[in-house]
Amino acid sequence: MDFKFDLQRFANAPSADNLMLGAGKPYFRRWLNGTPTVLRNLGNVPKFNLTPTIEKIQKFSSMDEGRELYGEAIKSQLYKVTVDLNEITPYNLALGLYGEEGVEKQEAKAISDEVYTVALGSPIAIPYKNIKDVVVSPITALAASMGAAVSYAVTGIPGTAKTTSSGSFTGTVSGSYLITITKANAVQGTITDGEFTWQKGLGGTVSVPTKITGLAQTLDEGVKIAFAPGVSGQDLVVGEIYEIKVIAAGTSYVASKDYILDKSQLRAGIIPVPETSSIPDGAKVKVSYTVPEGLYPKVMGGTVKKIEGDLLFIGDPSMGRAYVGEFWHVLISPSGDIGLIGDDWGVFTVEMTVMADRINHPDEPFFKLTNA
Repeated sequence: MDFKFDLQRFANAPSADNLMLGAGKPYFRRWLNGTPTVLRNLGNVPKFNLTPTIEKIQKFSSMDEGRELYGEAIKSQLYKVTVDLNEITPYNLALGLYGEEGVEKQEAKAISDEVYTVALGSPIAIPYKNIKDVVVSPITALAASMGAAVSYAVTGIPGTAKTTSSGSFTGTVSGSYLITITKANAVQGTITDGEFTWQKGLGGTVSVPTKITGLAQTLDEGVKIAFAPGVSGQDLVVGEIYEIKVIAAGTSYVASKDYILDKSQLRAGIIPVPETSSIPDGAKVKVSYTVPEGLYPKVMGGTVKKIEGDLLFIGDPSMGRAYVGEFWHVLISPSGDIGLIGDDWGVFTVEMTVMADRINHPDEPFFKLTNA
């Protein structure tokens, strides 16, 4: 017995229930050398468009003056699916970059005293991911050093006195000694009635006022300063500050000062060296670090000649009929930019050209949409 449908029974039109506010879940099964792999969810897609392009050829009559349309036939038909992908997974990226997925394996190891040449303002590049326990050291131990006594801050017209630093710094913490004039001299050329205080760093404890002798006077940790009269003008000016920079002896440079340990950059093995680092430009340094074991997903772009597979769309609209779309064979092409920096949610587009599969689906060779 034949079972006949009246498809009009399913139309139920007109009805607001037939309006659509679409949503759904897309799945793609990639084929490798023509062999299907596993079905994968493409995640959230804000756009899933099916576009038919039907090219027709027309014949107009030449039998009378009206030359009306005499016949029409389909010359070609093409179906494309355009999908905007929100989820930047390695699988999706491989589709958008015409490439393949892979895994980068990293073995755990400890590296000691690897030699690099420093260029101030440029990073030290380590060829591993997520490095930690980083220590940058000089090739030979650093000797303590002391800078000249120079003007640091002036109120009004600077004094004309000459300052000289001396001694040997014996401290263990690098920094600056700040010397502040608290009492000016009364007679030009005579400075022994002047006074100063000193402190190590802006937050250091301020000393009691010290009378200027004109000789080398010890501050702390072996640091000395001497004042001498200027040629003319006011020698000492109240409020003027002089600075002596000191660098402690040591076997390592200072993290966050001489080199930067930024977690996000260590993921790529990058150790920035700022222009203000005390590491001499062009100097060789030793770098020690730990390499953790890791398996890192990767995408190799532009490594394939074509991307093909089958596509499944499971409709779940906010309103309207739910259609299940089955596309037997599609070819994928990237379309547009893949934004790795932006001020909105990331999205990129792929186009899928629907191929006919008349051997396996002779009655519906391109696809079918089932209102299930």
